[in-house]
Amino acid sequence: MIEPQVIALQVVFAALERGATVVTGNNRLAAHTYRAFERTARDRGRTAWPTPEVLPWTAWLRRTWEEAVVAGGVPAPALLLSAGQEQCLWEDILGQSLAGQPLVQVAGTVREAAEAW
Repeated sequence: MIEPQVIALQVVFAALERGATVVTGNNRLAAHTYRAFERTARDRGRTAWPTPEVLPWTAWLRRTWEEAVVAGGVPAPALLLSAGQEQCLWEDILGQSLAGQPLVQVAGTVREAAEAW
């Protein structure tokens, strides 16, 4: 019996071969999927294959947003948040949602919240 994970990867790799974009939850999983696709192509004796488009959620979201701005689908903002501005925003969000419950490690919680988002 073939493992469900193997079947899922076969489906993902077939989609990549057809030019689909695969969106993963984080950079590490995107890199792992990309390498696995290339390893599978080599194992099948291929010497050339399409470059797989495997993006972490954040990169896909940014690209999709930029494409929407360029196409005129959404108004362009005056600026994008810097990493420091994003951190301040997360601190404000956590401060409001956890009112009266002090956090021991705010910076760590902010990092986890931003990464989870």
